[in-house]
Amino acid sequence: MTALMTAAVFSALSLNACGGSEKSMSIQEQTEARFQLNPNPKQAYRLRIKINDAPGPLKLTEKFGIDYKAENCSYVINHIEGATANPEKDVEIPVRQLGEFEYETVIYVDAVMDEDYFGEGVCHWKPQGFGVAFKATGNIEETKFNFGNFLDTLMERKTLTKYY
Repeated sequence: MTALMTAAVFSALSLNACGGSEKSMSIQEQTEARFQLNPNPKQAYRLRIKINDAPGPLKLTEKFGIDYKAENCSYVINHIEGATANPEKDVEIPVRQLGEFEYETVIYVDAVMDEDYFGEGVCHWKPQGFGVAFKATGNIEETKFNFGNFLDTLMERKTLTKYY
């Protein structure tokens, strides 16, 4: 029984190793690629980041990232083990620089489409967390300053302060 199971696993793995770019993506990446962005989001929030008392210039090193999750849905990520997960989608949005140490972006609560992605009912998406990173000039060897939190916390408090 063990030898047959191992052969079946190796056969499946070798089939996955061949083929197009979709096969080189992880199951999470393949699943995440299915989730559609809302073409007409309406629930917008303007987020402003202001850096006080920086020791020198800071450069935005990445786009602003928001993690969305549909907690009312699940899918199988590993059919052999039967492992499941809630769908998640990371969305990057542009950030506009307003001044030397001030940035702004607009986030949408309804950025991901609520749809029936798995044939088991509509998945309702909600933003979970957000993050952005800065460096002095952007060089790889420099210290990265990450700013992020749970979006619920920001919406509840209206202002977040981080110290570095």
